[in-house]
Amino acid sequence: MIFGWRSTDSDSEDTIASLRSNNPQLIGTWKVIETTPLELASELDVLSKHKESVIIARIYADYFLSTFVEYFSDVLQFRATKAAAIINIKDGLAGIFGIVGALLMDVYFTNYGMIFLSSIFYTIGLGLVTYGDNTKGVTREELVLTGLFLCAIGKFSLRNSSDGLAEEKNEENKRQYNPFISLMKMVLGSDTKISKIFESHEYTFQLTIIKYGTKILVIGVSTIANYRLSETPVAEKWDEVKFLIPTIGFGLVPFLSLFYIKSFAKPIEERGTPLKHVARVYVAAILKRNIPSSHTMENLLYEENTQHPLKHTTGMRFLDKAAIIESTQPEEERRQWRLCTITEVEETKCLLHMVPMCMTFLAYGMVKSIGNTFFLQQGNYMDSTMGRLNIDLPLQTLLLLSDISSSGMKGFYVLILSNKLTGIGKKYGSPLKYGIGLVLATFCCTVAAWIAKDKGATDTVFWLTPQYILFGAMSGITRDGIEGFFHDQLPRSMMRYDSVFTDAMIGAGAMLSIVLVYATGSNLALNHLSRFYRLLTVVSFIILSVYTFVATRFRYQDNEEALANEENQVQAAG
Repeated sequence: MIFGWRSTDSDSEDTIASLRSNNPQLIGTWKVIETTPLELASELDVLSKHKESVIIARIYADYFLSTFVEYFSDVLQFRATKAAAIINIKDGLAGIFGIVGALLMDVYFTNYGMIFLSSIFYTIGLGLVTYGDNTKGVTREELVLTGLFLCAIGKFSLRNSSDGLAEEKNEENKRQYNPFISLMKMVLGSDTKISKIFESHEYTFQLTIIKYGTKILVIGVSTIANYRLSETPVAEKWDEVKFLIPTIGFGLVPFLSLFYIKSFAKPIEERGTPLKHVARVYVAAILKRNIPSSHTMENLLYEENTQHPLKHTTGMRFLDKAAIIESTQPEEERRQWRLCTITEVEETKCLLHMVPMCMTFLAYGMVKSIGNTFFLQQGNYMDSTMGRLNIDLPLQTLLLLSDISSSGMKGFYVLILSNKLTGIGKKYGSPLKYGIGLVLATFCCTVAAWIAKDKGATDTVFWLTPQYILFGAMSGITRDGIEGFFHDQLPRSMMRYDSVFTDAMIGAGAMLSIVLVYATGSNLALNHLSRFYRLLTVVSFIILSVYTFVATRFRYQDNEEALANEENQVQAAG
């Protein structure tokens, strides 16, 4: 196959991040030349947030990189389980590495500086893949694998910086006139519910149209190219240079960025991460482990004037030792990591309270990883020709169908289910989303097991349509549920880590799926996938049961409601 791409949640995540920005018009080159360094740094952020071109570039790069499950099996002759394991390890490490990227942005890099760094990872990774693809022998495997992992790291780092830029521009720019929304109001009516949804999510719909338009175009071009150019010198030449275009594109970013290096690093006073406080709480509690904890020591607990102070709770009293004052010089104790504030201790307790819920989030990562690996291999094993035309239809057609199902499920939830959650019930919206997603995941695995058992190489690949529709519906609502949970339940100083922690949990779930694969049998063949899918069905149902138990007993908070109350208090005081 000459062309190939994979549809992932990252495209929709980039789209959702872009919605928060106001999408200002591009700034003319003459204006950039006349600006001061500080103005230039701000305008570079505006330029970098012109997301339509970024989305198209990302789709193009992912288009080729996503075929590596088939590449490992067909070209490098890896077993199906080994090929899937490599992809899952790559996705898992990349998701977890997102936390490292977020920390780097907290302690040193600006958003634009992180784009510079991630572009370097992307460029080197794509370069190694390009060179390795045209190399023979053992070196080929090493180069391709290294390049693939570097691209994954660059992808997640780029997402973190893009999210931050979106939030910055959302605060700085006013909403501008949008002819697209005006047209929707004229067609649907200005006061209808649908038109109001369009208005509140205007950039979502614009960028979604761009995303799907690009993917449909790419699929159409790839289908025609496969039909017309297959087994020709042009096809062979294209296979040799196909990675050069995105490599050059991403390589231009760090090269051009050298002219604007002053905007790469944060001012010293803006550096710092709340995760440092969590580590300090554990260190201080361990250093003071011999101090007895009792209710009489509450008067000795240390606190400072913080923006969002938390009340002291009686649970996990071992951590309270980190806030006990031992001397008359608390500032010196803090420098030695022997003293923390009550708020820092309570934030650490909050994270520990979330652990049981987080463990249930692994199910989504497992099922998602199967859709990105074995579903593709299963389709590659079946007949993909289209009727009497004898055209080899790319498997990405099913992935596009999955994408459409994902968007449809999101729309269904917004239009139908979200209206049922009013008042205090709104804080249960995210847990409900994830619960629905787990139900869909269980059904998806059940349907996949039935299809894998009864359908083989002689059957059309379109038998996989039901499982791809369910897979897309699950993806459309489950990730939003996880990210919404983190957004609402994380301490307010850590709310910006909601998407980072979501990626980390999904990545951990992808790596856990490797254990399930080898538990089923290390020699798992594509014609025996039904056994693995049945195991995944059982695991998903068990996790759904555990999630129901944990979620109904979890003490929920609502950060958005707390912020709104604070704003009301400030306005009343003013």
